[in-house]
Amino acid sequence: ILNLCDTGIDGLFVTIPDDVIVEAVSKCQELNPNVQILSINAGYEKSKELNLIHHVGMLEKDAGYQAGKKMAKFATFNKALCWNHIPGLNVLDDRCKGFEQAMNELGIKYLGQILVQESDINGSVSAIERAVNQTGDWGGYGILLTALISLPAALELRKSHSSFVMGSFDTNSLLYDSLETGDVLFGMDQQPYLQGYLPISILTHAVTSKQSLLDHSIKSGPKFVIVPPTDARSACEDQHFPVCPVEGNSITFSSLSPTWTAQPSSSMQPSVFPTVKPSLSMQPSSVPSFDMRPTLEIVQIRGHVRCGLPNATIKSQEGFQVDLCRAVAGVLFGDPERFVGVPVTSSTRFEQLNERAIDLLLYGDTHTIEREIKERTTGAGFTFSSPYFYDGMAYFGVQSFVRCAEENERFGACSDLLICAT
Repeated sequence: ILNLCDTGIDGLFVTIPDDVIVEAVSKCQELNPNVQILSINAGYEKSKELNLIHHVGMLEKDAGYQAGKKMAKFATFNKALCWNHIPGLNVLDDRCKGFEQAMNELGIKYLGQILVQESDINGSVSAIERAVNQTGDWGGYGILLTALISLPAALELRKSHSSFVMGSFDTNSLLYDSLETGDVLFGMDQQPYLQGYLPISILTHAVTSKQSLLDHSIKSGPKFVIVPPTDARSACEDQHFPVCPVEGNSITFSSLSPTWTAQPSSSMQPSVFPTVKPSLSMQPSSVPSFDMRPTLEIVQIRGHVRCGLPNATIKSQEGFQVDLCRAVAGVLFGDPERFVGVPVTSSTRFEQLNERAIDLLLYGDTHTIEREIKERTTGAGFTFSSPYFYDGMAYFGVQSFVRCAEENERFGACSDLLICAT
């Protein structure tokens, strides 16, 4: 950083994971008072202290807080831990602090950070087991991974303790596979490519026109990922976005110098990306994150069905609902065991279905017109199967009172009516 500043550069963007970088940036500002500096990814608070023009990234404490809220929405647990593989690193500490705040607000017991410095999987598993100091399946535990480097060890840990739930920061192919199997509730995408792409345009404007945005923070995340991306989206990410083929009809906007290409998204509102230079022919496109294929097609390609089930049913692997899930898997694949049970709750089940965290909801829900057209928690409509269970109400007791109840009379001879529900 100091060498670059000494050469008289106009602009610089840095990530600030620790105080060493803070000192370097501060000295850079002394060496070159006119340099425009912007931070990305880590170091939002330090960026403000240094009076940098912007911070592009995710606010770490806020992201940890949102992760805690999301985990509690998707699963039931009463003890929480934050898995930190680099003790003392400000970024990871902030994530855990936000997670702790969410747990305290939700009344879930926060047991603190698990500091795991072992580099191998077996060493990490042993360190976690020593910290938890409990045998069994670890039902009731919720664990937040502050980075994906811990995911292989966490998956190994599930082989011995199968009932804890977890979510993780960041995304990669292993995280996507774990979403498929139901081992992980969510990943958190902070859009690192965008973090590196935006500063070029922002710094160029800051240097040439002395203009910048009003808000210091330009948030690129967190975006919660609860289903794996489509093949097209994965290929797009692998090729770093600008070389993605334009699908469908694109719209080109032009002015005196910059060229813009817009690709309609699933919301029918174009996402617009500037090209790096007007002379370049690259035409980036946006790919909808929501998979528009029919659910049946997605399930058949994946090779198993994800059923939303009560947590107790998943643990026991017994009961009417899990048998229905097996029946669906048997019809689709000829193998009743090709299913994954995903825990749902009464408050999140329709949201999980709407976001395609599950393919099929088996929770004993009543078929209503409202839920078929516009379910109240999601605003979406859902397709119901043929009814497989009917219920009703019957009154028993003194015959005169039974008549009062059935005819909904509450006065005269019926004024002493008492009904006990069992």
